[in-house]
Amino acid sequence: MSNQWEKLGPEDAIELQEKFSEEFITISTFKSGKLTQFVLNKCLNMYGKDWESDNQNHLLRKKWVEGLNAEVLKVGSFGWKKGKIRVNVTVEFMPDEPESPLDEYRE
Repeated sequence: MSNQWEKLGPEDAIELQEKFSEEFITISTFKSGKLTQFVLNKCLNMYGKDWESDNQNHLLRKKWVEGLNAEVLKVGSFGWKKGKIRVNVTVEFMPDEPESPLDEYRE
């Protein structure tokens, strides 16, 4: 088994091979981008038109994805650094078997 995780693109299709509780996810086949949006919706408690809303509460929640002003103190650094933080959800895949180096020549 490979230990290399690959980042999936938003249009890559996924079919889950394990069952989860129905209250978390009710379908087993979907695009990676839909899973990313689903996770963000659950974490931020925002759905559908909430993302386009001018509601102050929704605007504040969207900042977690778009960027929040913050200061960060990294281990080993010599002080706080100002900037922005954001939450970025990615979907990754680790194949059971590594690709053959000859695969690119077979196509």
